Amino acid sequence: MDEYYEKIFIRFTSVGLLSLFFPPIVTSAAELKQSPPDIDSVETFLDKMQADEKIAVLPDGSIVSGNGIEIIDPDTQNVVAVVEPETSPLSITVEEYRNKQKYSLNEDLTISLIRRGSPAPNNKNYNIMVRKDTYLTSNSFSSRGWRFAGYNYFPQSGTGAYLLWYTFKDSAMIGSISEARNTYRTGIAHGISVYPGSPRYHTGPGNLTTYYTYNPIPGASYLVANW
Repeated sequence: MDEYYEKIFIRFTSVGLLSLFFPPIVTSAAELKQSPPDIDSVETFLDKMQADEKIAVLPDGSIVSGNGIEIIDPDTQNVVAVVEPETSPLSITVEEYRNKQKYSLNEDLTISLIRRGSPAPNNKNYNIMVRKDTYLTSNSFSSRGWRFAGYNYFPQSGTGAYLLWYTFKDSAMIGSISEARNTYRTGIAHGISVYPGSPRYHTGPGNLTTYYTYNPIPGASYLVANW
């Protein structure tokens, strides 16, 4: 074997041996995303926004910012409402929101939304599609026992399978629809844990995930984002 081919042989042999001992690292879609923003409360979230930036306040007190959400009937798969902070009649500026101790509920949204802290996951829960660069913060949870978000969330098509979840003031679980139902049925937590100050990316079958918590501390809430 002449010197040229000997070098080629050694080079390819070395690469092959390296691939055996050091296989390629597989990184999940969630791990490929940027580090999540540091948000520890709804107030911190609002602090990161401009005073004249628009947010949409849903009838249950939830806040939507960014490009918006689509609320979908799980039976028909029809979009029953689109909420876009820039154009929605539910929208106000961050400054206006801060200046109101209580935001009077807007009755223009014609669908009936399940309140936060639903006592049980339900087949009729609406699915909410979270558009790219959109954040949704929930109203505060209350009562005892397992409390559920009342909605199932999924990311806009073409933006990946994962949503980013934060919990404020109390620990909680993030899981699929079946995991939420199993938690309610057995009383044993199913899904993944999420803690204040430690947001997590998660996905589930059909990219649908939801939030639930046990004996929530008064004022506990969550933020879900497609970011």
